[in-house]
Amino acid sequence: WMGSKNDVTSTITQCIPQAYLKEETRKELQYILPLKSRHSFPEFFSILDSRKESLSISGYGLQDVSLEEVFLKVTEQYKKSPNAAETEAQFNSNNEGQENTTETSSTSDSTATTSTLNTNQDRVTGTHLYAKQALSIIIKRFIFNYRNMRGLITQILLPAFFITVAMTVALTAPGFADPPGILLSTSMFSHLNYLYTPVSGLNNYKLRNISQISNFNANPYDLYKTIDYPSGIGSTCLLNNPYMNETILKFENLTGSSCGKVYHNDFISYSENDINWSKMFENNQTYFNQSYQTIVTLSDKYYSPCQCSTSQSRFICPSFFKPESHRLITNDRTLNITQEQNEILYYLYTTDNHRLDRYGGLSFGLIQDYIPNDYPINKDNQILHKLAVKNIARIFTNHKGYHSLPLYINIMSNAILRANLPFEKGLPSAYGITTFNHPMNETNNMLSTEYILQRTDVVISIFIIAAMSFVPASFTLFLVYERATKSKHIQYINGLFPLVYWSTNFIWDLLNYLLPATCAIVILRLFNVPAYVEGENFLAVISLFLMYGWSIIPVMYPFSFRFSEPSNAYIFLIVINLFSGITCICTSFFLEIFILGNPSTSTLSIITNTMKKIFKIFPNYCLGRGLIDIGYNDYHNSFYKKTGLNGRIHTPFIWDITISNLVSMAICGFVFWILTLLLEYRSFHSSIIPDALPFSHLDEDEDVAQIRRQILNKTIDDNILIMSNLSKCYHTKKHKK
Repeated sequence: WMGSKNDVTSTITQCIPQAYLKEETRKELQYILPLKSRHSFPEFFSILDSRKESLSISGYGLQDVSLEEVFLKVTEQYKKSPNAAETEAQFNSNNEGQENTTETSSTSDSTATTSTLNTNQDRVTGTHLYAKQALSIIIKRFIFNYRNMRGLITQILLPAFFITVAMTVALTAPGFADPPGILLSTSMFSHLNYLYTPVSGLNNYKLRNISQISNFNANPYDLYKTIDYPSGIGSTCLLNNPYMNETILKFENLTGSSCGKVYHNDFISYSENDINWSKMFENNQTYFNQSYQTIVTLSDKYYSPCQCSTSQSRFICPSFFKPESHRLITNDRTLNITQEQNEILYYLYTTDNHRLDRYGGLSFGLIQDYIPNDYPINKDNQILHKLAVKNIARIFTNHKGYHSLPLYINIMSNAILRANLPFEKGLPSAYGITTFNHPMNETNNMLSTEYILQRTDVVISIFIIAAMSFVPASFTLFLVYERATKSKHIQYINGLFPLVYWSTNFIWDLLNYLLPATCAIVILRLFNVPAYVEGENFLAVISLFLMYGWSIIPVMYPFSFRFSEPSNAYIFLIVINLFSGITCICTSFFLEIFILGNPSTSTLSIITNTMKKIFKIFPNYCLGRGLIDIGYNDYHNSFYKKTGLNGRIHTPFIWDITISNLVSMAICGFVFWILTLLLEYRSFHSSIIPDALPFSHLDEDEDVAQIRRQILNKTIDDNILIMSNLSKCYHTKKHKK
């Protein structure tokens, strides 16, 4: 510097008004530039470059305030203080501070400024010191999170998104419900042409005297006649109106377009010539004038003598006569085998001929011989009449056709109903009994298997694990950053206690964790999934989320010692959380499926239980497994409530459901918290760190030896800092030190 001091000062203050001259020498001027004016630095440096010659400046440089300079200034003031032994040097750092010619490092907006000696304030120690240190760390974490908006998004938005997706999948997935009931009708059987229903037994009734006929029960011929009614057999095509004109029934019913006016279920009728329309519309009083004394003479059998096949699996019949066939409105065909004396042999010998088109038969006019002939049959003795019936009807069913038994019971019930309707009720074809077959309640084991395979609790737990894996991993960003930049080291040098540092960071991280955890619980509540929000289940879910935060945060801390790049630590921990949680959940889930498929496999059951106990060391598994067990328990409670087994209903707060997971997470959090402190204090390294190696002075220079002797003898009094017996160890491949 060869120019005028005033010209240089004027140029600097024009660009940065707050700048001032700090120190002047023959060759150098030192100015203080405030940090708040850093946005003017580029323009200021450009002006200096352009005016170097006019200001006679050979060059300029930037210098940061060093810790050594601050230390020297503080000790200088400390020596001048009359009460140096009782005073304390206090350093103030703020955003409006000043520094030598430039800002501090790009990682901090605060600068070390002039040191002041405060002799009026007592030294802060004890609990008050710990509180101030903790408050400082909390303020620092708040500022760090405020400036790191991407981390905030990772902690709140990503978990909320994943859990919302999980709930959407759970609500849109097919629910676990019983199949609907099946309407029983002859159309449920897949037959090639017609479904044949043999009718027999009427001839047996003619052997009885007409005086023995009940005066309030329909006779067998009335039952048989209902088959030819417009409703056919069963109740699939009932009439809309019991008082409908018979002419409309005869003519409008011939076309499919008008069947909606006639039939209740828009049944499409048939108009083939073999339908006996005249018999359909006769009143049930028509056949009372028939003679019951006539016995039909048997001319031919409807089967021939048959022999058993060589394989003894069927009968071989050379020939047989086909009985009279009659087509019904329901497209079924009845076979009148009334003349057959042994109807059981007929069914047996004709099985091969009607294997795919005969699933049942009807027999009327049968008599129970063990009932006395003078048993009360008049209307005044209805109670006795209900105890035993002399005249009965019988059905035959082929169990190869599913639901054939209840179907033909329904057909017989409809025949009895229509035959006994009073005349004033109108056309009997408008009345019918509809039967539905509902699925049978399966065993508890089968229900549990289907529940596990169809419910979405596993999907929900996996999505929640994926969502919550981002939260604890983001907490290590700050810790790795402070360790990599030596910020934590500087804080320890300045008196920060490691226990205070980790305790405060844990409290802050736990409070931060409550935000995404609360969002997750609120989303579960909004979607109103009963397994997670009803009664004690909701409290169990809250307990799992809270204990997960207690356990997973300390688990992340030890990994911060192994990374120097925050982004690498973040990605690694996310992968670890996802892998440990999802892999363990899926493994236990599939093992349980194998056990349900083979409940007698005791070895596999032992392996599964052992693996589930080992997996409990992972907090991610405990959270996911706890949610699954809560869902399973809710399902079983619903099942037991429906079946009346109230004594087997369990609260979720039992060991096998929630308590074991909570205890495992509590122990895991405590163990990893202690491990973090041990890593920080390096207590567990004390046994493996060797003693200092012996130092040889054979090759020591004379001047070095002289200074060493002076330091050891304490003959030097004008030094600020003295380090004695300091050595450095070097690592080599051959030797550890």
